[in-house]
Amino acid sequence: MEHQVQIIASDAGGTMTDMMVVDSEGNFTIGKAATTPQDQSLGVWESLEDAFEYWDIDFKKQSGNILPGVEAIVYCGTSMMNVLLTATGKKVGVITQRGDEDVFIHERSRQTSRTEPPDVDRVWLSGCSASCNASPQHAPGSPEIG
Repeated sequence: MEHQVQIIASDAGGTMTDMMVVDSEGNFTIGKAATTPQDQSLGVWESLEDAFEYWDIDFKKQSGNILPGVEAIVYCGTSMMNVLLTATGKKVGVITQRGDEDVFIHERSRQTSRTEPPDVDRVWLSGCSASCNASPQHAPGSPEIG
């Protein structure tokens, strides 16, 4: 059976990274791998490989064919939230629905004194009015991510 992947969803927890892959027919598979705090991409990649193994797909070899057709990728995780809330680690950027950009600035001021800096610097916020693409040229106003 050939699977046209449409959605990839990931939850990188404190211990394990879970991955759900959904195809155009609604079939899904789930993968799991250890979370790798030093480089979260490793745990994400390993959990993708694990998910695709259930469909007898070698993700290492087929990722170049699979990923361009994916319509949505959702990433969330404990480590990411901790970085955001403690303002430690690498810079965090947010792509959100156009009109909701300032929520990330104003919500922080409700929870702390008004002198606290926002969780996400305004330069790292971008609003989209339609489908969002991760490429900087498709996210007006967002900085180059290198």
